[in-house]
Amino acid sequence: MFDARIKSDGINAKIQGSVPLSTICSKTTTQRKELWAAPRNAAEMKMWRETLANLPADYTHKASLPNITDPFLKQVLLPLDWRNGSYVSATPLASMGVLHELFKRIGELNLPYKKWVVQPNPAAMANHGEALLLQGGAVRMLRRGPAKITQGDWRGDFIQLTARCESMNVSSGMMATGFPAMTAIGGFIHSLERKIGHDIEFAFGMKSASWIHGVRRIAVNRNSTNSSPGGRLGGKIRPVPGFVVDEMVANCEIVLLLKTKAEPEALQSLLKKAHKLAGGCLFDVDVSAVSNDAPTNASYFVDASADIARKIRKPGVDNLQAALEMYAADGQWVDDEWLQPRNGYTLNHTGYALLEKPVNRSGSRDNYPHAWAESTFSLITQGSMTENCWWSRAYDDSGVFWKGSANG
Repeated sequence: MFDARIKSDGINAKIQGSVPLSTICSKTTTQRKELWAAPRNAAEMKMWRETLANLPADYTHKASLPNITDPFLKQVLLPLDWRNGSYVSATPLASMGVLHELFKRIGELNLPYKKWVVQPNPAAMANHGEALLLQGGAVRMLRRGPAKITQGDWRGDFIQLTARCESMNVSSGMMATGFPAMTAIGGFIHSLERKIGHDIEFAFGMKSASWIHGVRRIAVNRNSTNSSPGGRLGGKIRPVPGFVVDEMVANCEIVLLLKTKAEPEALQSLLKKAHKLAGGCLFDVDVSAVSNDAPTNASYFVDASADIARKIRKPGVDNLQAALEMYAADGQWVDDEWLQPRNGYTLNHTGYALLEKPVNRSGSRDNYPHAWAESTFSLITQGSMTENCWWSRAYDDSGVFWKGSANG
């Protein structure tokens, strides 16, 4: 949907197993359209749209999960029983149905949003699939920035990192912009866990964020004669210029708090060597061990899934609708300007729900079992640091999810 250069068949599958109750995904969102044409090239769009239109009323869903056919297909390693080497190499996908629901409902509810143009050329929109074609080549995203937070009275023992993070990816799965995805923060945390051999709980806060406007230009080396899956290329290499359209970047001031059973000195040493976080580069890094004291004042992320759980008890309200109601709470348009001084709610990319049981596939990252997965989202809010601001990772047969302490 976001990179038409990827040569892969469309994915037709449903989430396996259960997902956390308040997760926003295809399994918890009522969709006006679930099946979408997603051909490899625009020439087949008409044929597949007609095929979908002519499906019988008693059509039975049949999963279609292709092999890895493009070495540039994104794969992320999801830790399961990681101490025993158990990982899944997952290819994360956006649900066209969920993104289209967000696109439509934002307009219907007249909510503020950030419009992001994925494909400005009308003739090329069909290359990105039917959903983006119907949306005029663009997506609509919730928008939110760090709130001004008054320092609270919380005190604790933790390791603290403060830094400037330049060109940090703040698109959060293309559902919301302004904050990095908790999956990206969690991935950084797990890289530390592997080195110290212990689980780490973390809290993430932002002091400021300045969006960088425009689209990042990239040059990708693609093999014109003998590509092989998994990134191993041979033969003649040719550069293919392109644009990163599934990332929005900002220069941010961040605060990261960590606590673990490992010796604090080992964790401090690793953090002092850190250079990258959520796609951004770290500068002016300061790492310290804090004992029974307050952290640096910032706007810390809080898992607000409990607010979703309360709202979906009302008839006709699904998880996405509940999240949008919280996003819009206490806001109003005044002279074409959205005024909402105290609302910190937004969506964030917090997990991956598996679309299949992991299988062995040629081209899988590091030869781990591979699975196609759907990106999942949670409602978050902001506040001063409290015990509710700690996050940790959980997994089961349905996927890997990052949850806040406020969500149990």
